[in-house]
Amino acid sequence: MTTTPSGSLGSASTIASAAVAASGLTVSPFRYWQYASRPLLRLPCHRTGSASSGGRKRRPGRAEIASPRIQSVLFKWPGYELFVTADSPDSSVPLIFRVLNAGLRFIVNHQILKDASARYTSRICISYAEAEEHIDMNFEQRMREIRHEPSSDAPRDPERLRRIALTKTEMMTQGAAIGATLAANAEHLALIGGELANRSIRKIAMVGCGDSWVAGIAVRHAMERLLGAAAEPCEAFDFATYGLEVIDADTVVIGLSSSGKTKPVIDGLKGAAARGAYAIGLSNTLGSPLMEEFQAALHVRATRAGWPTQSSTAAMALMLALTASVVEARGDDASALRTALEELPGQVDAVAQGFYGPAQEVARRLARADLVLLTGAGPYRAAAEVGSAKLGELAPIHAYALQLEEYHHYRTQKAGDPLILIAPDRASHIRALETAIMSRGIGGFCVALVPEGETEISEVADVAWHLPEVAEETRPVVYCVPLHLFGYHAAIERDAIGLGAPRLGGCSDS
Repeated sequence: MTTTPSGSLGSASTIASAAVAASGLTVSPFRYWQYASRPLLRLPCHRTGSASSGGRKRRPGRAEIASPRIQSVLFKWPGYELFVTADSPDSSVPLIFRVLNAGLRFIVNHQILKDASARYTSRICISYAEAEEHIDMNFEQRMREIRHEPSSDAPRDPERLRRIALTKTEMMTQGAAIGATLAANAEHLALIGGELANRSIRKIAMVGCGDSWVAGIAVRHAMERLLGAAAEPCEAFDFATYGLEVIDADTVVIGLSSSGKTKPVIDGLKGAAARGAYAIGLSNTLGSPLMEEFQAALHVRATRAGWPTQSSTAAMALMLALTASVVEARGDDASALRTALEELPGQVDAVAQGFYGPAQEVARRLARADLVLLTGAGPYRAAAEVGSAKLGELAPIHAYALQLEEYHHYRTQKAGDPLILIAPDRASHIRALETAIMSRGIGGFCVALVPEGETEISEVADVAWHLPEVAEETRPVVYCVPLHLFGYHAAIERDAIGLGAPRLGGCSDS
């Protein structure tokens, strides 16, 4: 925004003042207007100090305008610098905010359309009313807003147990979800591949939160090798907040969100598209913003009533299929990757069936563990991240994933700590072997996931799971599956003995 010459705030200020007066807040208009060049989909707001609030500093905040009719904007606390917009400085019908719900919620004029733009913006400082305690949002209200997960870590929590049961169904049907996803998107993949084949690609950013972010870790190296461009799995909030400055027209940004509504993912893709990037949305949810508002979209044909399993592995497969489509559209050979993707559904189901019992056995053995460490190198860190997430969500215990090399730098594992070691390839074999040796040497407990025929790590580890040999590109997907199973069985075994989340560090309620 650039500042225009100072002048009268005109009727816009008067109407804005009247709009907030009913809340008991005081309004002090600044004496200038600013030209607003961006659509009225996000208006920046900053908390300000004022005489009535003691001049205390406020944290930054912002207003979000998203729905096409009555558009709600939640201000977490009072004390904001409020933006009042209008078509001109003297407009008699400014696009004003109005205070609702004890100064906590504002809505804009119902006449605003989803893509409306406002040319001018007046800033109005809203300060605390005298009865400040009636305006502040209490801790419980704030916690309810932040937390969307209805289940708890309490022993035998019924909602968590319900989702655990659904997770079992979903993790045992991953092959079908992967196959359906690849088949349903074949036409769209070919179209997107054709568009990207003729485009300069310097960077690929895979943007997501939680398992959607981890999916990018699993396919990163295959994408880089086959497409000849740097590929980066980006945590969505970090990408939207800090990562957009290096995005340009030579960038492809892939946004993943099961719901299709995850705000940081949407923000990141919008910001990237504004800088000329080719933006692709991947979601389980048709009709969601991620599927409707960007240059291209792909539909993940997976359910997610439980915690993510098939929705993640199907998304990984879909990004690999996208890679194959671009390679083919460039006139290069992607037959090996195509064959690997055709074989993947059967391989995933075979591993799920084959390791159901072994995962249950180890989970029973480790049922009272309060902490589990998981480690892998390169794309196999994705399996470690998936395993830690399932243990934290389902079991629920403390579980942490780390890169293989970093295990050796911080005296990470202590005596008695379980360690799950993912070591499927020759590239990381020696360091993985040293990790297993270190685990045994300090009195830890090591479960190693290794390929068929591996003997060195297997001899050192306490338990070795030998997975079938599969193609390098799809191997990270397959190695996630036994860790889905282990997370599920850990939850069942802990529930059987009445254990919820452990409390570490000697803390106690007082």
